[in-house]
Amino acid sequence: MRPRTSPEAVGNIPFCILFTMNPAHLDILMCPKTRGSLRIATGAEIASVNARIERGDLAIEPLEAGLFCDQGGLMYPIRDGIPVLLASEAIPTESASDPTTPTESST
Repeated sequence: MRPRTSPEAVGNIPFCILFTMNPAHLDILMCPKTRGSLRIATGAEIASVNARIERGDLAIEPLEAGLFCDQGGLMYPIRDGIPVLLASEAIPTESASDPTTPTESST
């Protein structure tokens, strides 16, 4: 039996992530800026960032995959199957109000 290769077959999670990153590791990873939890970015979120790159709004290489922090609206690239969890590499999404500071919902 051949492995499924289309993104639609795996629920919008980029195919390369399914075989390079163990989802159980997401339980121990956190956003370096907000300390919020991370999840695998959806295909739509990746496409949105790549559209901004294509327009010239972001001066980075196009993404194939990323980790998303809902708390801060930040995306971290996954390059060659390795998440780049450096605050300097955080990509603010268009929904982020102020990506440079953590949200303060519980004070």
